[in-house]
Amino acid sequence: MNPAQLDRDPARQFPGFRLDVDDRARLLVPVGELDAATAPLLSDAVDDLQAERVDDVTVELGRLTFICAAGLNSLLAISRRQRGVGHRLVLRNPPAHVLRVFRLGGVNDLLLGA
Repeated sequence: MNPAQLDRDPARQFPGFRLDVDDRARLLVPVGELDAATAPLLSDAVDDLQAERVDDVTVELGRLTFICAAGLNSLLAISRRQRGVGHRLVLRNPPAHVLRVFRLGGVNDLLLGA
C-alpha cells in the first residue's frame, strides 16, 4: 500500500497518529502516538507486508511523539513474529523518549540488538 492509498484508508488513520508505508523499501513510519489505540495499525501493516512475502521490515521511530506499554508490547510481538519466520524487525532512529521506554521495559537489547 503506498502513502496515497494510506491517506484514503480510514482503518489506518487515528487522531494523533499516521502510518506512512513505503512497500518498496519495506519501511513503516509511525507518526505521532504509538499507544493501545494505534499499535494494532502498525501490527496490521507488518502483517500486510508479511503477506506479500517481504523479508525484513524497518520501522522508523524518529517521528513518534509518544509510546506506552501497549506500543512497546506491539513492537515486541512484531519482533517475535518476524523472528519466527526467519526475518528481522529493524528499528531505526528511536528518539530519547522511546529509548527510555525500552530501557524501563528492559527490552533495549532485544529490540535494538545493542
